[in-house]
Amino acid sequence: MRLFVLLCVLLTAQLQTVQAKNPTRIDSSYIESWNSITTGLYYSFRNHQLNSSYEQLNFPMRMQPKEVVGISIFPGALGFRLGIQLPDKLGKKEDERNFALNLNAFGKHTIVELFYRDLYGFNGNPFGKTHLEGSLTYFLNSKKYSHRAAYAFTQRQRKSAGSMSIQTRINHQNWYSDTLYLEEHLDSLYRSYTSLATGLGYAYSLVFLGNAYIDCGLNLGPEIQWMTASDFQQWTWMSDVRMALGFNHRLFYTGITGNFDFWNESVEDQWIRHQFSNVTFHIGFRIN
Repeated sequence: MRLFVLLCVLLTAQLQTVQAKNPTRIDSSYIESWNSITTGLYYSFRNHQLNSSYEQLNFPMRMQPKEVVGISIFPGALGFRLGIQLPDKLGKKEDERNFALNLNAFGKHTIVELFYRDLYGFNGNPFGKTHLEGSLTYFLNSKKYSHRAAYAFTQRQRKSAGSMSIQTRINHQNWYSDTLYLEEHLDSLYRSYTSLATGLGYAYSLVFLGNAYIDCGLNLGPEIQWMTASDFQQWTWMSDVRMALGFNHRLFYTGITGNFDFWNESVEDQWIRHQFSNVTFHIGFRIN
């Protein structure tokens, strides 16, 4: 599997180089682009949950779901979304912290994502986790398939189409505690690691009623984890699921997008499974 990971990383880099030298022309019968400013509002619901067979910790664990509202502005291919977190409906729990920072870039062939999470107080337990991750997803058929149409709304998918994809991600995760809780419940070998994952996938956008669409994408592949505390490594699997449903008109748009990440950590022949979901409702218009 090491060879598979290395080949996928090298292939992604090579494809980026080739496309930079020989830009792909978009098939206008499949994809419509606009020279306008795309702007709108969004509401996002985010949830993070842990499940495990590891008996020493009290699983399942979850953070209170977070709700975020904000604005999005895309003058062209590049843009930004700025949001604020709404107050917790159940009131903020003492000693709970849930901080997240996301940066996304939607290119013609790629999605580049960088995020940082700091989660503390799972089920009220005195420990937390930091998670820094960067990923790149490359679409091979960007001539006919547009991921920007479904998730950034800067283009419109005119006819149904799909594309193979390659995803590479690297991340660093670290468990921490202000008390002796982790000393008593989790071996130091498993508390901090860096991982590299790569996977193959496919995305497809089904267009109906002219402007309506359903988009689904999946990437699946092996992940290697290097433990910080020792010269020790282990293999596991990662998966990335994306879904979208919307109506994309020349003057306005509305849609629902979902991003679902699943990854495992092996602990003493057992496992801890992370489940992260982010569902967002979008509505907006275009300024010519």
